Amino acid sequence: MTRAVEVARTEGARALFFGALAETFYRRLHLYERELTSPGPPAAFDGELSFGWVDEDSVPEYERLRPGGASKARARLRAGHRCFGTWLDGGLVAVRWVATGSPQVEYLELSLTLEDGAVYHYDSFTSPSHRRRGLSAASQAALAAALAAEGRTRIVRAVLPENRAAVRDAEKAGYRRCGRIGFIRIGCLRRDVRSGLPQLRP
Repeated sequence: MTRAVEVARTEGARALFFGALAETFYRRLHLYERELTSPGPPAAFDGELSFGWVDEDSVPEYERLRPGGASKARARLRAGHRCFGTWLDGGLVAVRWVATGSPQVEYLELSLTLEDGAVYHYDSFTSPSHRRRGLSAASQAALAAALAAEGRTRIVRAVLPENRAAVRDAEKAGYRRCGRIGFIRIGCLRRDVRSGLPQLRP
């Protein structure tokens, strides 16, 4: 089952309509961005959290959190992407992937061309047993602080509009909508659709 159809089944008729289009000839995502000039204070969370980067030695922990994800995680790490982890009481409970340069948006088969200082944030995952407790807000705040400390200036995310939970998550974390990306494809003909930043490269 694709992400579009999964969201469509949980988010209503409008999502079902666009999910059907995504399976045929039209796909799009909304772009959100967050400036890192002032990443803000740490988010409150009732528990002992720690944060850091997941390396190849930590992939077994990643596999326990996301069964079946180890090989993809290793491939991403070797390609230069980074995974920001959140640990609760010593166990990995959430991960967030980031990339720079010209990372691929797999759902759209497009590459984002990011300016210096910008980071693409994608594929966030939180253990189902720890959702709706404020952990996502805490991990996003910690990621923003870590990136700002490195001199990064902006985080960019691409969100399926029908995924209302992801939209709320982005907005609560201080992101603002800045554009739209997607494509229309009929047979072997394809036209990319884009507005706002960043630039796109097929």
